[in-house]
Order: sequence, then C-alpha cells, then structure tokens
Amino acid sequence: MAGTAAVDQWDTEEGAAKLRRVAMASAHRGREIAARLVATAEQRAVDWAYSMMRLQTVSTMTAAISMYRGIGYRETAQRTMGPLSVLTFSKALRVGGRR
Repeated sequence: MAGTAAVDQWDTEEGAAKLRRVAMASAHRGREIAARLVATAEQRAVDWAYSMMRLQTVSTMTAAISMYRGIGYRETAQRTMGPLSVLTFSKALRVGGRR
C-alpha cells in the first residue's frame, strides 16, 4: 500500500469535512501520490455534500504542510497542545462545479 487518507465530519461545523490519516509509505514519498489521495478524499467529501475540508497537523510536519499549502489549503488556526503546535488548515470545496 502506498498511502492512506480518510474523510470524516468536522466535529463542530455543519457542512465541513475533516481530512484524517493522510500517510505515505516512505518508498512512495515525493511522488505527488499524497496530493492525489487528498484530491480523491476531497471529491468524496463533495459527493457527500460537504463544502469545506478542514485538517489538523503539527508544525513539525513541514513536508505535509508544504503540500497542503500547494494544493490550496490555508492556515486558519493555531494552538499549543503540550509541546506541540497544532495547525488547522481549511479549503473550500467545489460543489456542483463552483467553489
């Protein structure tokens, strides 16, 4: 298996999906597979009538953060959890061909 991505409902907001468990096997990193997995997850969220995708990651995941920014996610929140800085990113999804 090259990688995984999952979609769930964002806990506190109607119409927002949560991107979860994006992970790549080390042999498959750097080949844009993760971006394709995220695009597939986004399409699934649209199919389920979500208009927004949100995700959280930690600030040390610099390659993932760069990828998320490169495919249109923007940072919308930051909080500290113990020694970690947790970042929230959001992206409007195209529903019915519009964003």
